[in-house]
This record gives sequence, C-alpha cells and structure tokens, in this order.
Amino acid sequence: MKLITDYLLLRKTFSTHEMNQPFPITIAELAQALFYTTRNVNHILNKMSQLGWIAFESGRGRGHSSQMTFLVSSENLLLQECMEMAKRGDMESVFRLLREFGTPEAKNHFIQWLSGYFGYEVSVEQSHYRETIRLPIYRKINTLDPAECFFRLDSHMVKQLFNTLVEFPTECGLAHHWKRNEEATSWTLFLYKGVRFHHGKELSADDVVYTFKRMKENYPHLRWLVDQIQEVRALSPYVVQFVLSKPNHLFLQYLAYTPSCIIPSDGVLQSGTGPYKLAKKSDGILILEAFTDYFKERAHIDVVEIINIPEENEDFILDPSMVMVQTGEGVPPHSAPMDVHDEFVSGSCMLSVNLRKEGPLQNIHLRKALTHMINRARMIWDLGDPRFYPSSGFNLQMRPRFIDMDYELDKAKSYLALSEYKGETLALYTYKRHEADARWLKEQLRPFGIMVSITILTWREMQDPKNQDQADFILFEAILSEGEVQFIELFQSGYSFIHNHLSVSLSAELDEVIEEALAEPTEAARKQKLDTLEQKLKKEYACIFLVHKNIITVSPPSLKGVKINEKGWIDFKDLWFDHTSSQDGSFT
Repeated sequence: MKLITDYLLLRKTFSTHEMNQPFPITIAELAQALFYTTRNVNHILNKMSQLGWIAFESGRGRGHSSQMTFLVSSENLLLQECMEMAKRGDMESVFRLLREFGTPEAKNHFIQWLSGYFGYEVSVEQSHYRETIRLPIYRKINTLDPAECFFRLDSHMVKQLFNTLVEFPTECGLAHHWKRNEEATSWTLFLYKGVRFHHGKELSADDVVYTFKRMKENYPHLRWLVDQIQEVRALSPYVVQFVLSKPNHLFLQYLAYTPSCIIPSDGVLQSGTGPYKLAKKSDGILILEAFTDYFKERAHIDVVEIINIPEENEDFILDPSMVMVQTGEGVPPHSAPMDVHDEFVSGSCMLSVNLRKEGPLQNIHLRKALTHMINRARMIWDLGDPRFYPSSGFNLQMRPRFIDMDYELDKAKSYLALSEYKGETLALYTYKRHEADARWLKEQLRPFGIMVSITILTWREMQDPKNQDQADFILFEAILSEGEVQFIELFQSGYSFIHNHLSVSLSAELDEVIEEALAEPTEAARKQKLDTLEQKLKKEYACIFLVHKNIITVSPPSLKGVKINEKGWIDFKDLWFDHTSSQDGSFT
C-alpha cells in the first residue's frame, strides 16, 4: 500500500503532467514530494519502474534533470487498491485514501462497486454450492466474549456463535428440560446429548460449571447475574444443578441472558455451539461460516461477512441493495424496490444523571429544571428518524402521543431559579451515533444559561470508570426487549451507566426492591414490584428520558427470513435467498 500511496502522491504533486508524456524532474524534487532521502527515492523509482507504473531516465551528470513518464492511471490504481482493502475489511484506509487522492468520479465509481460487492453472492467450486451475504455496519464490534457483552450489537454477534442453556424467554436452548424446587433456590437442567463446540469438543455439564465459575471469579461487572449462585454442580455429564442463596423465580431468564452463553472448559474461547463459527475477525471485518454440525436447524447462508464502515464516512452513501439494519448511524436512500420493515424495540434514548459526582446536579431542582426544559417533540422534528415518540419512561405506551408531557417551560424556569446554578459547565459524554442528539441538547439548553460540553468516546472508552465518573450525563439508549432481567441489569450491572451513576443510598434501595421481586412467584406480583424501580428513578430525577426510537430493516424482496429479533438485529441463520424471484442472482 505504501508504494501505491507514493505513486498517488507523485501524480497529485505533478498533476499538470499528462500520462505517457515525459517531463523533466530532479531527484531533489522527487525527494521533497515524497518526504524521502535521495537514496530512498532511487529505490522507490526502481520499484515503480519494475511494476510498469513509470518510465524513468536519469539525467547525465550532476545537476541535469531526469525524465519521468507516468504510465498508469492513478484513478485505476486507487480503485484497485481500495477494492482489495475493502475485501480485507480495512475500510478506514479505504476512505482515507479516497479523501486524500480520490476525484469525485473515483469516489462514485468505488461506491458503485462497493454497493454491488455488498449483498448476496453464489460461488460453485468443485460442485460445492456456497452462498455468501455481505453486510455493512456502522459501528465496531467490541467483543465476542459473552462475559464482556453489554452493547446490543456485540450481544447479537455473540448469539450467532454461542448458545445459552435456555433461550429467551423460556425456550429450550442447550437444555431440553429443567425443574426447580418450590422455593426457586434449586434449579436442575438436562442437556442435549451430542452437542459439539466448533472445535469438536462435546458439550458436557463440566462446560456449564466452568462458564459460571469463570464469570464469578473474573468478571465483577457480572455480580448481579451470578452472585446469587452458591454452587453449580455437574450431577452427570448431561445434568447440571444450580443452588441459589435466595429465591429467584426469574432464574431461567438469567440463564437465557447473553453473558450466560456456555463456553468450552478447555479454554478455546471463541469456539461456541452456535449456528455460525468464527472464520476471521479483525477491526474492520467479521467472517462467520455456517456450523454444519449445529445441533438445531443448519443456517441457510453459508458465509456471513460483516464489514465495518467507520461512522465518520456516512457521507459515502451506499445504495442498500442488500439487507441493512438501520438504527440511526447510516440511513441511505434506496432506489431499487426493497422490503422495508419498521419495528419498535422496547426502551428509550435517555440521559443518566451522575448522582455520585459533586457539583450542581446534586441539587434536585436543577435536575427537575433540565427535565422540563427539553422539548422532545421538537427534537424529533429537527433530527428525524429513527426518533419517533417523546419518551417519559422506559417503555413505549400502548397509545403513544407525539405531545411531550414533560416539556413545561414555566416549571423549568421556576426550578432553575431554585437550583442555585451559577453557569457551571455540565459534561455530557456519549458515542458517535448519538452525537447529533447531544449537540441538539446543547443548543436547546443554551438559551436557559445551561452550559454543556460534549465528549464523544468510543464504546470501549465509555466503559472506563474514570470517564463515567467525570461525566455529569451519559447519553445512551436503554433497550428492554429481553424482559425483566434486562430491566434489572440497568440497575445492577457494573456495565450499566444508570447503575454506575446512582447514589449509594438509591442503589441500595433499588437492590432491595429487586430482591423482593425475584422472590415473587407470579409475573403480576413481580411486575408490580419492578414498576416501582422506574418510579423511584423519576422521583429522584436520576435520569432524563428523551425519545423512543424505531428500527428499520431494508432488504430486497428475494431475501427471506428477515425479522428483527429481541436484540434489534436479524438472526443470520434464518436468512435465505429465493432464487426464483431474481434471474441474475443479485439483490437489485
């Protein structure tokens, strides 16, 4: 790549000279253009000459000009290199090259190629029929370790590779049957026989014991999930028993949660039992291959390639002639006939308020003022999709309204006057995908004299406790589509911004409510208890609800099995291509 960059730099520097037309030049001029020593320049020129990119004739004698001729199109070379880098998943370098050296025409040619590269492909090698689907995503996959999962995209990818004992809400996973005692303190699960990990090892109860022991010993962020487990026993190779310290009538949901995915006890971490196995992972690309020995139905698509498009390159709009899940990062138009599925996933975009940090937000009147001075309906109008309804709580109401019931300027001004706020700057931390919302909030609050600074971090940087401690607010989206346990996670997980910003006293109060709820045998009684968690948050103005969002999938009519799952994504194993609806085998 460096040699290609050098050639492109020469073409850019000496752009007045036509191809196939010799022109005079000195080694000193070349060294200055390439930022090399004269010795290195000669080495570079020799390489380019051998590749047929240039013709170079040295000048005779000191001070005499040499003759150089450009022999290849810089645009063709640029496009070839960008295509190769895209296939390797190095999209960051692709867009850097295009920005530095690409003409508008070159950028358009590449985007046309990339739009065709994404989507569906069939290859036949030695009578082997192989179907591949390539998908773009606009944020990075942070981890494939189930125990480290918190973000929705990571959890979705992990569930393509791994299985839990129980599938949400209470379907058979790796276990085909279970039973418990009356107090819900002892749970016995019976494993399917013959289930294999991707590297060939057969699943046994020892793997279950190892998985939960690892979580208890190595992941303090997961205490909320596993502290209740006193002991995990392998009663036989295919029977495992959990002994709990307290009653938990939701324990099956705990076992169905992504961090509880079973990993092999021999330490082959990225080998699961799921429908796909990991073929390749780098910063820019994830390649999954169908696991032919999967213990349930085999996936239809043989290979799934997921290529990361850095968020800052959203201006390179793709024509989505492939399946695309739109959650707010990149929302391209679609010219070809496409199926569009629009669905709400329970949850809310919101601000956590740091009640552990000394400062003006310790005054509840300021927290009240901020809640009432944000015009959520205007936010939706100004910023558009996927923001859909003003939010006043975690769950979308049965009959949602576009009116923002919390927006009351008279109340906001009254509370602000009582708050003793003196213009201190409030630090708002968030991710790139929420940057537009953050900047809108900053401008919305400015006329009231509220000063806000914005810090944009990566997903991993946001998990740094120091960053969470420094933030007055964290802007994020809380998703609650996986039932009561996902709701509990918000208040107890060490990964949760809400939990990490709660005051010590409020956190302890919420923990008591959760313990009482888990001891309730009926869903109605548990719901009544858990509903008080949100009420207590609102009473203390410990968070500020903003908007509900929707999720849109865009896919060609020939792609079947497209359905948004509880993680706000699509299960790859359910996708299949209807060849009878497309004569050329493409998506367009």
